Amino acid sequence: MPAHLLPPVEPSPRLAYSPVELAELLGRSKSWVYLRLNDGTIPSLRIAGCRMIRSESVAAVLADLETGGRADG
Repeated sequence: MPAHLLPPVEPSPRLAYSPVELAELLGRSKSWVYLRLNDGTIPSLRIAGCRMIRSESVAAVLADLETGGRADG
């Protein structure tokens, strides 16, 4: 079937971000993100040695920042 006849493909929701991607997403520096990863403010996990931050954790950090939580700076 020709490509122009196929239905559009919806992008999959993002499940996790790397620290660099999260810094870009939040408009913060990489060091800001790494400080919060290291102190536990932003929870993360390791997948094949790479640190990843789940989308749910990003939403929780943003909600915490919005209410004046400890992810300040």
